[in-house]
Amino acid sequence: MSIKAIQEEQSEARNAIVQLRDTISAENRDFTTEERTAWDEANASYDSCKSRLDVFKRAEAVAVVASTHAEKQERQAFDLRTMEGGKEYHFPLSRQVPRSETEARAHSTTTDSEGGYLVPTDLLNEIEVALLAFGGVREVARVIRTESGNQLDLPTVNDTGNPGSIAAENGAVSETDITFGVKNLNAYKVSSDLVKIPFELLQDSDFNLAQLLGEILGERIARKAGALYTTGTGSSQPNGVVTASAAGVTAAGVAAITADEVISVFHSLGRAYRRNGTWMFNDTTAQLLRKLKDSDNQYIWQPGLQAGQPDILLGRPVVINDDMASPAASAKSILFGDFSRYWIRDVGGVRLRRLNERFADNDQIGFVGFLRTDGELANAGTNPLVNLTQAAS
Repeated sequence: MSIKAIQEEQSEARNAIVQLRDTISAENRDFTTEERTAWDEANASYDSCKSRLDVFKRAEAVAVVASTHAEKQERQAFDLRTMEGGKEYHFPLSRQVPRSETEARAHSTTTDSEGGYLVPTDLLNEIEVALLAFGGVREVARVIRTESGNQLDLPTVNDTGNPGSIAAENGAVSETDITFGVKNLNAYKVSSDLVKIPFELLQDSDFNLAQLLGEILGERIARKAGALYTTGTGSSQPNGVVTASAAGVTAAGVAAITADEVISVFHSLGRAYRRNGTWMFNDTTAQLLRKLKDSDNQYIWQPGLQAGQPDILLGRPVVINDDMASPAASAKSILFGDFSRYWIRDVGGVRLRRLNERFADNDQIGFVGFLRTDGELANAGTNPLVNLTQAAS
């Protein structure tokens, strides 16, 4: 299906959602059975279209990155089929600071006169797509890349308690020092685990094996890294956004959330961070929030008005992260805050290794990917991220 067709389908679903919402609000009543079914179907269609459009958007972004290096790639043929066993090749992830910016650098290459089992550009591009598609926190965090994995100090400062003072005419001004803190970014290794491919499959495959391997390796790394960026403990692993967030509101219900509680979460965040505030929760929580109304009987959730625009909750954009917990006893089910204060540090980029000799007795070739990374919230005490915690019982 073309992008235009998906956009038209999404527009129809959006119109159906708005029409149903307006009808219920105008008549001040709940859904009938038929309307509830139509509401659920329209929301499911809208979500499906949004996901498919996101895939197109991410694929186009990677294609742009690839095209900027096309000439260099032609000069430096990178053929996975002729790699020497155990040799490492490096290629970078897409940098996401700011979110609209995409950065890529040339990956290491080798040249050989023989042909190849895989199309390497496709493989690398597919890994990029997979990393983006599974990168809920990476979509809104500040991502940096360093060449080495030495500990990186991230300075913090909280000067909110120093308002300045009145200076007397011809008098000396007061002196108030700035107190700095520091957060550390390390380099923890995330592995895709090993994938073994029979030689016959590499040699005889009629389908795009590069795409399949790219999806497998990229999704594995992104899935593990995404979970660490979300709920990592900060001890020998990244400090996840949930772990690093401050207490905002405790819900009255174990598995329920009210509109008033969402509004309270919004106002529990400092005003300086609200201007860049973003909501984060999983899809189960999103379904609950979509049905909530404020005191004026208006839905607090608004679907994106145009294709490609995020949905809005209380005027701020929404990011779906399925590594977040669903509403349950004591679960932190909602985050709100300025996620640009969360730093992700990648060392170099993903390393792809091809193991020719290790499994030669079984006529197999192994592939494995690694990413050295870390994540930390630059919080000097002003709490740029707050959470909603469900009741304990």
